[in-house]
Amino acid sequence: MLLVDPLPRTLEMICDPPTRARLQALGPLATHEDGPMPDELVERHLPETWAILGQTAMPRERLDRAPNLRAIVNVEGNFLPNVDYAACLDRGVHVLNASPAFALPVAEAALGMAIDLARGITQADRAMRAGTETYGLESNEDAFLLAGSPVGIVGFGDLGRELRRLIAPFGSVVKVHDPWLPDELIRRHEAEPAPLDDVLAQRVIFVFASVTADNEGFLGRSQLELIRPGSVLLLMSRAGIVDFDALVELVAAGRFRAATDVSVSSTAVFGSNRDGSHAGSLATRCLYVSTAIANGSGPASVPHMSSEPGTSNGGYKTRPVRGCFTSETSARAVSTCSVVRHPGPSSPLHASTFGSKRQLLGLSRTPSFTPSFASHASITAL
Repeated sequence: MLLVDPLPRTLEMICDPPTRARLQALGPLATHEDGPMPDELVERHLPETWAILGQTAMPRERLDRAPNLRAIVNVEGNFLPNVDYAACLDRGVHVLNASPAFALPVAEAALGMAIDLARGITQADRAMRAGTETYGLESNEDAFLLAGSPVGIVGFGDLGRELRRLIAPFGSVVKVHDPWLPDELIRRHEAEPAPLDDVLAQRVIFVFASVTADNEGFLGRSQLELIRPGSVLLLMSRAGIVDFDALVELVAAGRFRAATDVSVSSTAVFGSNRDGSHAGSLATRCLYVSTAIANGSGPASVPHMSSEPGTSNGGYKTRPVRGCFTSETSARAVSTCSVVRHPGPSSPLHASTFGSKRQLLGLSRTPSFTPSFASHASITAL
């Protein structure tokens, strides 16, 4: 029995028809897609279940009732604290992660946001719509070239390494902070290992580290204040690793520019992620959201903040505008599952580094499905 409990995705999103046919050929499927699989249904199928597609809660006592379980396949690209990873390791249950399937879409989005912030594309668009555009040198006063700019990356797993590959033609010196990786692995990707303070001093900073019980909020106000004026920050992992109030405050004050793939519940919300963060819309002077929407659905518009010249927030003031939500609904996420031995929920590992941990442990990446993920939503001020 294959237990299919893929919230927040669906089997249709995860598999194209040929892949779904392959999946069904492996044996009978117990599928529930209208929310978390009810406990009664999980318990009924546990004795015959050999794999779980999704991250159903599996504490030790439930694992005891699943003697045939061999794999848990996470389809979100993260590791939730609802599984007893140590018990899985003891029992030989592989915990698999779909993060490689997300690496290229997320890295490409991060690169696009970085170019946007560096060149002021979105900001100029909003000024044009408001009739406050400028020209010549004045319009490029805060712009800079990404090409040749020093880059810092926090978290160097699948996402960070894919971003490094994409920015290679830009000729940037790249510094990486990931304390769970050996320096030689980072250097193998033509990057320089560096402490966090050094990485935050670069002109363009990408954050891919995910949140754990031990690193929550590790980018606090004091760390964010290390970012140099005129720099840009791309937050592409989880909102929980940063002091979001401090981030918004510093961006609103014009200290640096930022774009984020996630936001917290205090912002306008499209939908919620399981870690408590939300896919939403938030913009101050130069902070905006372009977020991956798991189910390709959301309200046609939500209130959020845009920018126009004014007297506050470093020469800008905020005004409410309409947000236009668009999404490619032909998403077919998720795949290329990699074998992961998770050390337990108390370990301060970044989820983004698990791919590299796999290399260190000599574990293999097993292609199980065909990745075809395309469900990034864009926020446009009208």
